[in-house]
Amino acid sequence: MASHKFIELVGGSFLFLRYVEKIIFRNLGYPAENADILSKIVTTPVVGDIIMNTLLATSLGKNMGKVSTRQTFSPEEPPDGYEEKLLAMWRRPGQFKANREDILAFPKTSKDPSPHYPKIKQPTIIVVGDKDPFRTISMGERLHRDLSNSMVLKLPNVGHMIPENHPEKVFDAIELLKTF
Repeated sequence: MASHKFIELVGGSFLFLRYVEKIIFRNLGYPAENADILSKIVTTPVVGDIIMNTLLATSLGKNMGKVSTRQTFSPEEPPDGYEEKLLAMWRRPGQFKANREDILAFPKTSKDPSPHYPKIKQPTIIVVGDKDPFRTISMGERLHRDLSNSMVLKLPNVGHMIPENHPEKVFDAIELLKTF
């Protein structure tokens, strides 16, 4: 099983862990998990809806999208066409707001099941980029301490968006897991 966030595995799979043979995690954090200002604003009743349906449709909103994308991929560059896909989402206020609500919920929803992490005995590889600006290395190391049959794979000179910029590294981790 492969997962972007540990909570994706835990939230949807604790009941099915007996059927899971091995696990790979990558990018254990959210860029805005500490409640960035944009997430707080767009999820605020009334004010958020006004901003979602006006400001984000302007050139200022597009610029905010580009800055957000660059921060997420930093220190690497986004792949060709990624900004355009993000900006298309910004023009769908409901989808963008749902994304921001997910970001704000991440800290609590990932902490709630944490007492159960040591129950996971499956071989697990935790993949992080050593240049990730979003604390995923410390999150990965903390998760590694909780999982008795795990290892942290730190990718040199790699940022946060591993599958988008380095899909071959994900496949390498899968191959490594076969020997684990």
